[in-house]
Amino acid sequence: GKRSTVIRDRIVGRQFIDYRIPARAGQRMTVSLKGSKGANYFNLLPPDSPDAAMAIGEFLDNRFDGVLPDDGVYTVRVFLMRSAARRSRCRTATGAVSSR
Repeated sequence: GKRSTVIRDRIVGRQFIDYRIPARAGQRMTVSLKGSKGANYFNLLPPDSPDAAMAIGEFLDNRFDGVLPDDGVYTVRVFLMRSAARRSRCRTATGAVSSR
């Protein structure tokens, strides 16, 4: 079925926030993220993956739109770029995730 999630959080330093989205193989997932001062990114992790990303927002202009290969719970991990995290910066992340 259809699912959507709004991303709206504050991220500090090396913290990351996971948004877990159940989906089925063949569904289309769209992820879009905006961050304050361009320091926020996301990785899209496939089901059962602790940290190996199938999409890296930093290289995709913080957008992903694709058909999912497997059934399961996908994770959108939102975090700060390394230089901002090292300085313990605080940034606001906003965006949306949908599957259909």
